[in-house]
Amino acid sequence: VFGIDEEKMVRRTIEEILARLKLEKFNSLEITRVASEASKHFLGVRYVTVSAQSRHIQGPARSAVA
Repeated sequence: VFGIDEEKMVRRTIEEILARLKLEKFNSLEITRVASEASKHFLGVRYVTVSAQSRHIQGPARSAVA
């Protein structure tokens, strides 16, 4: 995500990732890397990179009691 304010860029990136998770019906997110160094520029514009893994955590198995 491109922008000026580093904190807002990270927040916006995570919000976009979470929006995609809702569409795919996952219920867990592991953020594995956030790279937002001031030296990262593309055509003079700062950017951040967020790496994440989506997971679907299942609840405990229910046993049938007779």
